[in-house]
This record gives sequence, C-alpha cells and structure tokens, in this order.
Amino acid sequence: MVGRALQAEYDQLLLTHRDPSVHPDVMSIQNSDAAAAAAAVSEAELIAEAKQLTKHKTQLEVRMRILEDHNRQLEAQLQRLHLLLDQVPSVFFIFIDRLKLF
Repeated sequence: MVGRALQAEYDQLLLTHRDPSVHPDVMSIQNSDAAAAAAAVSEAELIAEAKQLTKHKTQLEVRMRILEDHNRQLEAQLQRLHLLLDQVPSVFFIFIDRLKLF
C-alpha cells in the first residue's frame, strides 16, 4: 500500500511537471487521496506493530516469571548448601574424636 501511495505521488509529480496547466484543485484532491492512503497504511502498520509489541511484552513477562522462580529455587538451594557447610566442622570434629579412640 505504501508503494501505491508513492506511485500515485510520483505519477502526480510527472503529470504536473509535464503539464503545468493541471488545475491545482485536481492536484490537491490527488494529494489528499495519496495522503489518506499513506495515513491508512501508517495506521495499519502502527496497529500491527502495537500487536507485535504486546505479544513480545507478554512473552517477556512470562520469561521474567520463569526467571524469578528459578532464582527462588537457586536461593533455596544455596541456603541448604550453607546449612551443610555449617554442619561440616561438627561432623569433622566427631570423626577426629573417634579416630583418637582407636
């Protein structure tokens, strides 16, 4: 559709250039038609882009929820590992005490 509007504008410019006696009102009607076609195309493109952006936003929000959940799982795993590390010295000393008995 943009191509059609551009072609119409190009044809109008050729016509004006070749025949300067073309009535200005006819030219303004042709200009307004070309402008309306360009505006319709522009509006359609904006609507399509808005839909695409909305879809992308939704995908990003879903991805964000997945990443937040994964982050919570990693934090819980890290806490469990810290608990295990805190238990290691006591287990180590118990092992040393048992070795002394032998």
